[in-house]
Amino acid sequence: MSTSTYLSNNAVRQAINQLNPNHPGRNTAILGVWNSILSTHFPTWQGYIVSPREHGWYNERDLWYDLQVQHVRGNAPNPQPFLVVICRTAASHANANEGLAEWTTHLELYLDMIYGKRRRPGRQVRVYGIIAHGLGATFFSYDIGDDMPLLIFREHAMDEKEEFHLLQDHEMIQSFLETIRVRH
Repeated sequence: MSTSTYLSNNAVRQAINQLNPNHPGRNTAILGVWNSILSTHFPTWQGYIVSPREHGWYNERDLWYDLQVQHVRGNAPNPQPFLVVICRTAASHANANEGLAEWTTHLELYLDMIYGKRRRPGRQVRVYGIIAHGLGATFFSYDIGDDMPLLIFREHAMDEKEEFHLLQDHEMIQSFLETIRVRH
């Protein structure tokens, strides 16, 4: 595991410590923490772009943001995101579209929308997703070109954790981000 993680950055550590993850209005605070983590891990000087995207459920006024990481290489037109992070609070909501299971489905549908049909003859593309749910994070991989569902990282099952905690599991989260950077 890495000896230096995102917690080595004092600003990121303070932002995490100041989070009230169960407050319904804290999606933007969680988004800010993850933007800092991702921007540090995927720096622009190496060709990475971390950008927010605004979304909403059909016919609802509730909007949410996610973060997408792209890698611009050479003169490649329109680079696709290889990592999508959905940032949500841990608060329970009356809205049926609010919950980890629903966000997992949303992430899979969203990746399908970005990449078009799953089956791409001769070319498989692996993309990654994170559902940042309060102070927890659940990591997924998704192979575009296979007819496979969104898969949770096997480390979740091995450690018997549905999600990893931003503070307690920072080394594991850092390791996952390094794996994603190397494999994308």
